[in-house]
Amino acid sequence: MFKIFKSRYYDARNWYKRFKRGFKSVLRGFLYIIDKQLLRFIFLPSLFSILTGLLLLAAFYLLFGWLSVVLAEQWQAVVVSRPETWFAIAAEWLVQESAGLDGVFGWLGILIRFLLAGFITLLLYRVFIPVTVLPFLGPLLNQIEMHELGEVIETGWIMDAQNTLRSMWVGVQFALVGLLVLLAGFCLGPFELVLTILFQSWVLGRSAFDLVFEKQAPLLRQREMLIREFRPEIMGHGLAFLLLLLIPVVGLVVAPVSSACGVALVYYRSIQFHKRWQARLAAN
Repeated sequence: MFKIFKSRYYDARNWYKRFKRGFKSVLRGFLYIIDKQLLRFIFLPSLFSILTGLLLLAAFYLLFGWLSVVLAEQWQAVVVSRPETWFAIAAEWLVQESAGLDGVFGWLGILIRFLLAGFITLLLYRVFIPVTVLPFLGPLLNQIEMHELGEVIETGWIMDAQNTLRSMWVGVQFALVGLLVLLAGFCLGPFELVLTILFQSWVLGRSAFDLVFEKQAPLLRQREMLIREFRPEIMGHGLAFLLLLLIPVVGLVVAPVSSACGVALVYYRSIQFHKRWQARLAAN
């Protein structure tokens, strides 16, 4: 059931309107789940989403903590070998300040490790959710399809496995590009934040819309056509997804299910609008 359509509703001049529609779809998805009494279908995906996020965050926080200890030991070696230099004196003071939580640099080190771990978690979250979260969103999407289309779009287990592997590979590619974006950001100064937000919004929006596109378009070139067609909605939805994920704990619980529902509503209601629009044209 592959649909590509051009209509006045999706005129390129309405880019901002479509971006806003994608942004609002995350909230509308959550409200739709409540309105249609679908809360029982969100427990497993929400549970595995929060486990995925917290495990990634904890793992990279500990990793950066270990790296900071190694760095401190290297600085300590400088202090011992050349204690009279100004760098050695500064390094010794910094190591002492960072050793505990009493000094400013102790808390600063914790904050820096947490921020770095959070950034890497956002990059790799897209890689892991095809295995840990998306398989449990199937029952929720089936219910939405019944409400919106009157039927469930079935896909075989072979296609599901292919889609999972493809999603993971795309996630790995995005993660590598994300690291390049991080490195490039050092040359951009304050514009690094803008570049990171735009990139992460696109990545999260793509991951959300791919969940529906994979069921609608079996061929890769068909999905690429859909991605080009829904580019404004993808960016808007991804930005809302990102902002919701930044809310501690709550974001990991609510974001995946609200996003999946919101994307389904955007796409399936677009199909219904297209059908009604074509019927009006035929009638006139």
